[in-house]
Amino acid sequence: MRLLKLDFDKPTQLQVMRAYFLLKYIGCKVYTFTTRKGWHIYAILPKDIDIYKQLALRMMLGDDERRIIFDEVREKLGLQAWEDTLFAEKYVISEKGIRKLHEEIPSNPLYEPFHLKRTK
Repeated sequence: MRLLKLDFDKPTQLQVMRAYFLLKYIGCKVYTFTTRKGWHIYAILPKDIDIYKQLALRMMLGDDERRIIFDEVREKLGLQAWEDTLFAEKYVISEKGIRKLHEEIPSNPLYEPFHLKRTK
């Protein structure tokens, strides 16, 4: 696979920037998004790697450990289509109807340390 997806829930800025710079260093095209709980990073690798190398790379870069474990189990069960899944949007269904819980927002981790967030 050439597309690598990373999920960071409640990371430090250093964790996100470390993954970003390491991916850039190995020649990846990197896309970053903020989410309700953290960051999603999508990287196009310079060449295909097998799933086990991909899992090792995700672990070294700090991807969500549960996702890595689930993907290892999916590989062993033959459910490759479900491996490395990230959701760009999530919805909640209740008696009141359907509402969007969160969506990915394109963001630059290099900009974030200097970004002043507005408070109400």
